[in-house]
Amino acid sequence: MTTQSIQKTENRVKAMIGKTFMVNAFAHKIVNYQIQDGRLTLVSDRKFFPAVELVNADRFLEQFLETDEEALPAVVAENRRRFR
Repeated sequence: MTTQSIQKTENRVKAMIGKTFMVNAFAHKIVNYQIQDGRLTLVSDRKFFPAVELVNADRFLEQFLETDEEALPAVVAENRRRFR
């Protein structure tokens, strides 16, 4: 991977920090990430996502659908408060 494509992926992930995304029907607020040895690891308020190779990062990040926490159904929002 080129330095430019790594930087593009890192900028994309940095922009995700603090935002809420739906992943497999669960809301996840991204809290941190790490790029090391050609692998990306994402951490949400619910789980650590397994590290993926940077060459596969775009496909991996496609599963994160940005959502407004205020727009989440009441049950999902309540579950998020309970599991914090």
